[in-house]
Amino acid sequence: ALNIFNDLGYACIHLAMQKRDIQLVEELVKLGADINARDYSGKTCLHMALLNNIAVVAKLIDLELM
Repeated sequence: ALNIFNDLGYACIHLAMQKRDIQLVEELVKLGADINARDYSGKTCLHMALLNNIAVVAKLIDLELM
């Protein structure tokens, strides 16, 4: 259910990233959320981080390397 998209084209991980809740993103990844999932416009969480908050990019890269 973590990788199911809502009517707006977002998965849980995208919604957590929109809120800049890196702890939630980390928990979702640990539970099996796809960090490479693309939203309705083709953006991944990393794309969203680059567009919104550079400080979270390193954490996302760390999560992907886990």
